[in-house]
Amino acid sequence: MSRCRMVLFAGIAALVSATAASADTTPQALPFAQDWSNIGLITTDDSWSGVPGLTGLLGDFPLGIDIDPQTVVAPGSGTVDVNANQTNPNTNTSGGVAEFELTNPTVALQGSATADAPNVILYLNTTTQSAVTVSYKLRDIDGSADDAVQQVALQYRVGSSGNFTNVPAGYVADATTGPSLAALVTPVNVTLPSAAGNKAEVQVRIITTNATGSDEWVGVDDISVTGGASAVVLSSFAATRTTKGTLLRWHAAVESHTLGYNVYRVVNGKRVRLNRTLIRACTTSVAGGTHSFVDRAARRGVFWLQSVGLDGSRAWHGSASV
Repeated sequence: MSRCRMVLFAGIAALVSATAASADTTPQALPFAQDWSNIGLITTDDSWSGVPGLTGLLGDFPLGIDIDPQTVVAPGSGTVDVNANQTNPNTNTSGGVAEFELTNPTVALQGSATADAPNVILYLNTTTQSAVTVSYKLRDIDGSADDAVQQVALQYRVGSSGNFTNVPAGYVADATTGPSLAALVTPVNVTLPSAAGNKAEVQVRIITTNATGSDEWVGVDDISVTGGASAVVLSSFAATRTTKGTLLRWHAAVESHTLGYNVYRVVNGKRVRLNRTLIRACTTSVAGGTHSFVDRAARRGVFWLQSVGLDGSRAWHGSASV
């Protein structure tokens, strides 16, 4: 009977632990924003269930000290972490992720021997969106005598598995000052590579690493993610030789605010327009479609597409060759 009770108690403990470490990783539609002004979002240690689309991770990688976070692209252990309801970053020496209920509340990162690369991850749905832009403020909130070189990097991946891709434009060599200073605010504003557009799930990671000496708390605040309104996102563009010439076919997953297309062939190093009238887009709202054009004057060559927006803007897509 005692043995059964031990198993039952162990099961209850596991259930409590699983409940405590929780998160809502449902990808959120754009625009996405979080400024931490609502301190009721995080009330329990290691629970992000009140913050849809955002999670903090301990980052317990087997790393050394002063590792460039841009090089830490592996997913890591996935240990959910947050020290909730904290009020004094000057005396809090815990590594990982913490929620600080300051005059201007924020969530912050601090490396340590056990939190080699603490990070926060945004879970986003960028369907129908292009030019995905991520912005946030890195705040030095640590006014203690600590004066570490606190590097911070920005990364992303498409889907929920595999390594992340570093975004060099989002790297900050040192987001803190000191000692006994806590005023530096470093804005980050970066447009992700086009691969992040029009995807059911994109994960964006903001990550720091364990520095030499005593690490400082870096707030990640005023997070905003937006997408471009006008763009064509091609999923395919191919040229095929036929008896009647060259058949060009392309499929646009997104045709947001797009009027239509022009087709060009490269002749003597220059792009020459082939269509007399604009090839109309399937829609001017968001959803895309499949289009085709036959170049009857050539059975081989290099071809380009030009999309034309409702505002007259133009963009090149390609090339395709046969």
